Amino acid sequence: MMKDTAVIWPWDFFAYLTESGNFLQWVSDDPSQASSRTIQYWTHCEGLDFFARLGLGPNEYSSCVPLFFHTDGVKIYKNQKAWVYSLSSTCRKGTSTTTKLAFLIIRENEIIKGKSHDAVGKLIGYMVDVMMTGCFPRLDHEGNKFPQGSQQSQRAGTPFASGWSMAFAGFKGDWEARVVVHKLTRYYRSTFICEHCMASYRPEFTFADFRTTANSQSKRFTHEEFLMLNPANDQSSWTHVRGWTKDRNLEDPCISNIPFSLFNPIRRYNNPHKNIWN
Repeated sequence: MMKDTAVIWPWDFFAYLTESGNFLQWVSDDPSQASSRTIQYWTHCEGLDFFARLGLGPNEYSSCVPLFFHTDGVKIYKNQKAWVYSLSSTCRKGTSTTTKLAFLIIRENEIIKGKSHDAVGKLIGYMVDVMMTGCFPRLDHEGNKFPQGSQQSQRAGTPFASGWSMAFAGFKGDWEARVVVHKLTRYYRSTFICEHCMASYRPEFTFADFRTTANSQSKRFTHEEFLMLNPANDQSSWTHVRGWTKDRNLEDPCISNIPFSLFNPIRRYNNPHKNIWN
């Protein structure tokens, strides 16, 4: 049985930052340039598949914060591990303690395979839908009305960040997180190692051929083709997150656990689905 897990609702966090006068400082390195930075980011994303799925209009660029969602499995004691879900503004750089909101933590020994991370993905889908409105939710994550007279019902539909909203811009995690959360069937320990192309340990599609004419590059998967690699009833639950596509599974800066032989800079930089500001 899945256990209840504490969650920090992002809109409560953003409401607190707004009330304390620190919201724009969280959004951008230079608070006075927050709107300019978000306009610049969204403008760079125009034309990308994920961006079209968001449905953002140019008039929203200046008041919509692009968010990275991070998933990391971290050791908390000698033999214990926890999965930490957090989010941050793409327009802010710095240490995790000053730029990220850790909104959910699950101990590894409480994870139910095929259920726990799926439940979190659906929950994040709900969060993104709410944050894109810029207002406190009218319904809870299960689609129920809040109890009459409760704080949630009294503030429902009112702005939580003075007219600002937020939208999905990317998923970040190490290789393990990407495989576990998105149920990848093509990854570094399988015969075919890439969710974008035919790169493989097989000689006819070898990942070691760095030429742009390599057989491994003869086919590049669209997001819809990528989803077909898994059974319909065993998809990544991030299909519930507005804007998520496989091309927005961005690389984690830390690659210390990736075999050097699998790091192919030529393939990475020739990728037509090049990551934007990852």
